[in-house]
Amino acid sequence: MADIEWNIQRKGREWVGDEIRNRINTIPDNTRIESYEGKLFWNEKDRITLLGLLLENVGIDKAVQLGNLSLWKEALDAIEDIGRAEDKPNSLGDFLKSDVVEEFREKMIEAEEKNKRMIRNHEKNGTMGYWCVSGIRHNAIIKTDRADMAIELAKNIVQDWEMPSVEFLGEDFPDVYEY
Repeated sequence: MADIEWNIQRKGREWVGDEIRNRINTIPDNTRIESYEGKLFWNEKDRITLLGLLLENVGIDKAVQLGNLSLWKEALDAIEDIGRAEDKPNSLGDFLKSDVVEEFREKMIEAEEKNKRMIRNHEKNGTMGYWCVSGIRHNAIIKTDRADMAIELAKNIVQDWEMPSVEFLGEDFPDVYEY
């Protein structure tokens, strides 16, 4: 997706003309709002896009009411300290290249590696039974004896899983399963 030129003002605004379609087309494909490890959507890019869309509609004045004002001031001071506020005060591109985003990417890679280790070392590996594989947009119930195999078999059904997790349901499938 091309960089978006945001028009975020202090007061919220409606989109007009061609801007309406352009903005609607930037909404992440997975518009069904889901979360993974406590965050909406699968990736930071989708979260930033949705945030930009919402900020254009509600404005900065409303946004700063949603948190501790001193933290907003700290964030602005930090941006000014590194010179971004003087050069491009509204540059999303600069933010996406920042150390904060790089640190987030590293944490995501670390979380993915941790998830893989947990799957490899799942305490129920070796026990034949039913496993629930959950992703952001999909769930599957698979009968196998290992967590990693449950994920692989689920990928044979649906190829686009986002960081799937797996839960052992039991050796026998319950008559009713609430998820």
